[in-house]
Amino acid sequence: MPRLVPATDRPAVVAHLADDVEKRGVHLNTGAPGTKIILPALTDAGSGGYVFRAAARETTRSPERR
Repeated sequence: MPRLVPATDRPAVVAHLADDVEKRGVHLNTGAPGTKIILPALTDAGSGGYVFRAAARETTRSPERR
């Protein structure tokens, strides 16, 4: 996978992604192509807990909450 973010900026980018996922109730808003990229990126950055929680969700976001 290509590294799009410089190493010095990765902690801030991962923190922002993790915060966004948390604000959405651990529901992803990335679609299939984005999910394929974001889940490994979060895992590689040590935020695998979000990945597990998102993958284990049994609910989906309602259209009015998107």
